[in-house]
Amino acid sequence: MTWEQIGALGEILGAIGVITSVLYLAFQVRSEREATIANTRQLRQNGARATSLAMATSEQLTPILAKVGQPPPMVVVLMDAFDLDREEAHRLHGFNIAVLRQLETNLRMDMEPEEREAAFETIRVLMSGQVGVWWLAAKPLFSRSFAELVDQMMGGDT
Repeated sequence: MTWEQIGALGEILGAIGVITSVLYLAFQVRSEREATIANTRQLRQNGARATSLAMATSEQLTPILAKVGQPPPMVVVLMDAFDLDREEAHRLHGFNIAVLRQLETNLRMDMEPEEREAAFETIRVLMSGQVGVWWLAAKPLFSRSFAELVDQMMGGDT
């Protein structure tokens, strides 16, 4: 083998190494971007859940929310269906949002099949009670994909 052939072989191997490195970096950047998006979504969901829990549990905030303005439709649904006063309905509304936000967040994560089925079963149980009555008015508060999943489950399809 001549020095020219050895040089050409070295250039080919170098080019293959560069291409492999670029592909690896592209994969890493893509993975990092997906992780960042998932983390951002998780932070937003946690913030919304915390706000809803405050609405459900705050001794100072909930009575104020119940007094100001017209109650949102989903609160009215709870008041009418379960003979709740405005404050009780606001508390239940906040609690329902917090619980379903947590389930929505969980279902976006990688889960083992039995964990996923347990989340589905929890949704089925919730929807068979007061949450199911409230859901029809409240589903615009959730992502379209989660709302479609819950509606599909309520219709019997999983």
